Amino acid sequence: MSRSRKFEAIARTAYRKLAILHFARTLHDLKSPGLHLEAVI
Repeated sequence: MSRSRKFEAIARTAYRKLAILHFARTLHDLKSPGLHLEAVI
């Protein structure tokens, strides 16, 4: 896999996760097996 293909794969995943965060209305919307969240204090 070339560097740009690897970057594209990472970028697609990041974009998908950002879209999930953007469209979530409640914390329940963020419960997803691929989205690991941690409390920030």
